[in-house]
Amino acid sequence: MTSSKFAFLIILVLTLLVLGCIEEVPEVKPQVQNIEQDSTPIETPSPTQEPKTENLPLGTTVTYSDMDFTTLRYDITNSYEWSASNFQYINEAPQGKKYLWMYITATNNAGDSEYLPASYGMVILYNGQQIDPTFIMKDEGKYEGGKVYPGITREGWVVFEIPSNADVNEMIFLVDFGLFVDKIATWNLG
Repeated sequence: MTSSKFAFLIILVLTLLVLGCIEEVPEVKPQVQNIEQDSTPIETPSPTQEPKTENLPLGTTVTYSDMDFTTLRYDITNSYEWSASNFQYINEAPQGKKYLWMYITATNNAGDSEYLPASYGMVILYNGQQIDPTFIMKDEGKYEGGKVYPGITREGWVVFEIPSNADVNEMIFLVDFGLFVDKIATWNLG
């Protein structure tokens, strides 16, 4: 018998011995305890000013939790320019669409770092529809929310693809102030 066959037989015998020694593990059922809940209400701090839920005019600043947020203006274009690797490109809006550029600013006036609203929490409400921000190739001037330190201001644009025949005067720009707060503000574009 060769040494490799002998080694195989030894491994096989040891495996069978080990498998024969293993017992079935008993099922463990979790213990459930009834815990009484404290009915004392928990006080939550209120922001310095509640964001308005009515449609504000452009240029109006909303302050929430020591954060100033302003929708400055908007522009409408049929295309945009961008560059990469020293080449210039022009991207046209898809057929039947145009680009709506919302220019915004947000400042953290708190003593600690805060999360400014992110662009994914901003939408256009129009004609019973919600229009989410559009990804485009241009980064220059883009608004970036997220965690910022005291005194930091973020300013830039968020872009949306809207129907080319849309009446901008009927549009509402909505900003959700975060995943963990139930606060929104809206601005009327008309």
